[in-house]
Amino acid sequence: MFSFLEQYKLREELFGGNEVKTVMKYPHHFYTPYPEDLPKALESFVPFPSELKAFYEQVGFGFMHRHKGEINRLLDPVSLILVNLRRDECRYDKALEKTLACYDINRQLLFFQLNGGEYLAIERTETNGCNPIFYKGQKLSDSLLELLTDYDKNRDRLPSTIKYIDSRKTEPKTPHATPVTPKAKNADADETVPSAKARNWSALIDDDDTII
Repeated sequence: MFSFLEQYKLREELFGGNEVKTVMKYPHHFYTPYPEDLPKALESFVPFPSELKAFYEQVGFGFMHRHKGEINRLLDPVSLILVNLRRDECRYDKALEKTLACYDINRQLLFFQLNGGEYLAIERTETNGCNPIFYKGQKLSDSLLELLTDYDKNRDRLPSTIKYIDSRKTEPKTPHATPVTPKAKNADADETVPSAKARNWSALIDDDDTII
């Protein structure tokens, strides 16, 4: 399922000789979880997202498009527990407390750490065999596979989507003007609507603010 990301798994033999320079140029860095860690996560959250389980088993955990000042971390199984249940050092993280308030861990799990302490969440139950992905209540993708495939191909797509959603939440609401005389909608009115092909991911939002 996630075979396109397996090439970025870091193995000990890659850090010998001239291989190090090649590894450091990888756009993503993934690591294999300890054998006992994934069972702990599976026991802590029932049901557990099937796509996330498959990702841990096939690829692992780590970072995507990480550069200076950016995080973009797919949590390891142990961190998944600590973050969602606010254990150990996460217990005192006020930013995390605020983020968790946007989600219901009985339905979703924070699994991808963005910049500034924000997270993406994955639905714990499946819809048509997939686990949808959310950011602050807005659906970003119908599945983890779809999200990671898009993000792998275009590093700017996810950040631009997050920025767009945040701007929608902070912009002041302007009351709609009430027309003096009701008029039927003019079919020939000058309305410019971009075609589906011309729109980018961050603009694909329907009337209830769900990204489609």
